[in-house]
Amino acid sequence: SSKGFEAMAASPSGRLLYPIVEGALRDDPDQRRRMIHEFDTRKRAYTGRTWEYQVDEAPNVIGDAFTVRNNRLLVLERDNLDGPAAVTKRVYEIDLRRRDADGFVKKELVVDLLKIANPDKIGTRRSPDAWCSAWWRSVISPRPVDPSSCSSPRRGGAWCSRSPRGSPGPAGSRSARGCR
Repeated sequence: SSKGFEAMAASPSGRLLYPIVEGALRDDPDQRRRMIHEFDTRKRAYTGRTWEYQVDEAPNVIGDAFTVRNNRLLVLERDNLDGPAAVTKRVYEIDLRRRDADGFVKKELVVDLLKIANPDKIGTRRSPDAWCSAWWRSVISPRPVDPSSCSSPRRGGAWCSRSPRGSPGPAGSRSARGCR
């Protein structure tokens, strides 16, 4: 078993879903492998097509996925650490049509969320070493937001994440809205 399906992207038409397992299968000799499956919503069945995604480090998990065009997904890869201990909070773009020499989908770094500048110290009220919500353990759905939704306005917007209602949000808040 793995940690189950954590991420799911949908094709632009909504017909195909791409669920991705969060962690490696327990008995997989390659503990960096995460499986992407394809599900047909009209047939209500898996198509049998699968892809292999390789995380940067074996403990990393897949937090979420979004379709940007046919066959192209953004995948959120993260570790289970927060604050100054956090190492990996990255968004990669993958193309299901492209594989590397080892058979894994090729991935291209879009943004390393831990390297985003934070001159206005957004999200540091309760956690001085953290900013925005990308620096807490459970980055869920990163998205660009309007700066007015953050308590410290800044020019050009910010990257924040959405937490499930009632769960600890950015910098320990209980908000599903974004930065605090």
